[in-house]
Amino acid sequence: MSSANAQQSDSIGDALLRLEKQYYVSHSAEEKTHLSLQKMYTYIQNHLESDEQCLIECKRINPDYLNAEERQLYLWNAALVYFLHNDFAVSVDAMRAYQLMTKDTSSACQLLHILAVNSSPYDSLSEKDLSPQLMELYNCLATEKINLARQNTKYNWSSYIVPGSGMMLKGYITKGSTALLLNAGSGLLVYSLFKHALYFNSFGYALLTISKFYVGNNVYTRKLIPKKKYELQKIKLSICHAQLNEFLIQHPIEFK
Repeated sequence: MSSANAQQSDSIGDALLRLEKQYYVSHSAEEKTHLSLQKMYTYIQNHLESDEQCLIECKRINPDYLNAEERQLYLWNAALVYFLHNDFAVSVDAMRAYQLMTKDTSSACQLLHILAVNSSPYDSLSEKDLSPQLMELYNCLATEKINLARQNTKYNWSSYIVPGSGMMLKGYITKGSTALLLNAGSGLLVYSLFKHALYFNSFGYALLTISKFYVGNNVYTRKLIPKKKYELQKIKLSICHAQLNEFLIQHPIEFK
């Protein structure tokens, strides 16, 4: 690290430490909020928004103690901080509070809203919330998320009846055939051991077959997705992300 960078790092650390000391001795909730706000902006201004402490400062802030201008800026920046730290539901809440307060309909604002809602497990959007272009992008991303999360249960259940059949139905012929042969061979061996009165060996190998081959086959089948579906998802994914990249270039999302 160069001496200039080291000095800058020291000055940032000193500023943050000074603010934290003031926060510690303060007995005023309003003053504590403003000190945390200063710390949060210190992290952001020095491109340290991904630092965990930046998120902590964001959570410390009570917007009720901020004036209208401070609250607007805080809600926008908080939405971004929460998004960067994968707290998508809270990011959506902050963004909606910001939009309600400012009536901001800019593309950057709508784009951040889309990304947060699409990543949140609890939220969704309607056509009235977005421009037609951005609604199209949101639907594309939302469809992608649904398709990736959905399990093809018909194929999965078939593997319980005939081991390996679920894999074959999904297009993985070699894997499915191997699983079927392993399970069939193991079944025949268990039967042969039992027929020759080797009951203990038969029972032990049956347990091994069920735990290793049969259960393993079903777990692996659930993880696989049909090949054709996978190829279609890749095409859809590339289209969605190309649209998203274009929007981000035209309407960058930045801290304020």
